[in-house]
Amino acid sequence: MKNFRGFLCLMMVISLFFVTRVLGSDYLIITEVGTSATTIGKGGIQGFDHTSNSIFENPATLVYTPKIGVSSFMTNLFGEYNIMAMSGSMETKFGTFGLGLVQGGVNGLSNTSVSGGFIQEDGTFSFQDLIFKLGYSTRLSPDLSMGVGCSYYQKSISTVSGTGVGCDYGIYYVGPLGDASVIVRNMFGGAVRYSSDVSEALPSQLVFSGRVPYEDYKLYGQCKLQTNKPLLTSFGVSSSVFGVPSLSWMAGYKQFWVLNKAQSCVTFGMTFTVAPLSIQYAFEPSNFVEQSGKHYLSFSTEIDTTSKSPLEILGVK
Repeated sequence: MKNFRGFLCLMMVISLFFVTRVLGSDYLIITEVGTSATTIGKGGIQGFDHTSNSIFENPATLVYTPKIGVSSFMTNLFGEYNIMAMSGSMETKFGTFGLGLVQGGVNGLSNTSVSGGFIQEDGTFSFQDLIFKLGYSTRLSPDLSMGVGCSYYQKSISTVSGTGVGCDYGIYYVGPLGDASVIVRNMFGGAVRYSSDVSEALPSQLVFSGRVPYEDYKLYGQCKLQTNKPLLTSFGVSSSVFGVPSLSWMAGYKQFWVLNKAQSCVTFGMTFTVAPLSIQYAFEPSNFVEQSGKHYLSFSTEIDTTSKSPLEILGVK
């Protein structure tokens, strides 16, 4: 066990190196909004999602997903910008694999020009943002797992488009007093390069999260680091409703970046589970005048593999 604790400390030190090596990280990653109502409802605490959606958070927790799992997420921002995420995972004898897709965008934006001293509409354009992720996770011991992920970024604004690639890794530890999660995103840096010969650096992030049970509650805490931005701290709590396992609530205090400043809000969420389907909802206030609050909805399910292996279900012998 001491060896694994030493390994955990070593990963944290290496993580700090990766995070501080990138300068000028300015690419806005769409997953900063969130990809799970459960995560958002707990104050944005990441690393403890045991559905296929974990590929967007800590890939090390893919080993805790069902043999075959599917998740989806959707929300709307400002009444115009739609975000949708879908993911899937599969357990094999070689480890657990996952894939995910996040897409956001808005159509019909006005393209304006000035003519005769007046501003006039000159057609429309669209804005599209996409992230495709592949992940792999395996157990290093009964209480320690690790995972790696690869992200493909694509963004288009009118006739300009850009692409980039990033690499993530994570470790997850289940201890006698609680659980710990470490996530490193875009650990090698990288950039999204546009057809207009402009590039944006991919931000390297380091996320430490912890979960501790206390009586009928689960308490969460998180620290999030990114180059040239202030440290973010978030806290959350979750519990079942009146002891009913299929119904649970969650709440949290969330800090997030707006440009280079940290702002905060409170969040709230509910989860309703009737096996094999789970439905999650989350709410947080909005600073947008025309939108009093932001609503998030997630679904997750698993495929029964009691009598068949995942490959047999897919028709592969």
